[in-house]
Amino acid sequence: MAPHRIDSVWTEWFSTFEVKERIASTFVTKEGRGRVILAGDAAHVHSVNGGQGLNTGVADAFGLAWRLAYVLTNKTANKTAAHDLIKSYNAERRVVAQGVIDVAATSPAWGYLTMASAQS
Repeated sequence: MAPHRIDSVWTEWFSTFEVKERIASTFVTKEGRGRVILAGDAAHVHSVNGGQGLNTGVADAFGLAWRLAYVLTNKTANKTAAHDLIKSYNAERRVVAQGVIDVAATSPAWGYLTMASAQS
C-alpha cells in the first residue's frame, strides 16, 4: 500500500474461510403438522456477501411469528387451514433463501472465491 510499508514479523494465528451454501430440505416438519420449524442459520447458510444473513434470519422470524400468533389465537379455526398456513412459511422463505444464495454466488466482488454448490 504505497507509500506505506508493512512488515510482518510474526504471525500468531491464521485460518481460512470457505464459502458454503446450503438450504434445509424443508423448514417445517410433517407438512406443517410437526413440532420443528427452522429459521435463520438453521434453515439456510450462505455467503456473507451482500450482508443479507441477519436480515434474512429476521425476516424468517417475522414470517414465522405472525403465522404462529394467528394459529395460537384462533384455536377453534380449521386445523387443516392452520397447517396450511404454517406450511406456507416453508414455501415463502425457501424461495427467499435461494434468492439470497443466487445473488451472493454471482456477485463480482466475490468472483475469486470458489462457491460450494447448494446441492453438494
